Amino acid sequence: MGEHKHRRLTAGSLNGPATPKPRQAIVTDIEEVGKILAAEKTFCDQCGAEFPMWPPEVSLTHLHTEHPGMFWPPMAKEWELYQADADLAQRQNYLTAYRVKFVFIVLQNRCDLYEKLVAAGVIVPPAQG
Repeated sequence: MGEHKHRRLTAGSLNGPATPKPRQAIVTDIEEVGKILAAEKTFCDQCGAEFPMWPPEVSLTHLHTEHPGMFWPPMAKEWELYQADADLAQRQNYLTAYRVKFVFIVLQNRCDLYEKLVAAGVIVPPAQG
């Protein structure tokens, strides 16, 4: 027998293409995220030293300097290459990638900070439904 496909109608489909809603949270301004996270504190898991949460490379530098044995060899090597790299653009790329990864880890673990960043308008929450 013949098959048919169901087409879901949405308000956008009646009036032309709808703007797709994000399926994951979107950070709109990493600099503003940094300003908010800078007011937060974080602590070294190894020794308890206190750091501002932003910029995250402050605590990362501490970990690599004071507790180098905690890193897997590939991560330690990546850090060494970053430290030795004279190319400022490469260093900035490394830093940007690290900061983005850090923000995602924070958002996965700290609902209070996620809500604070959404309320400040620097994160667009994912579409529901």
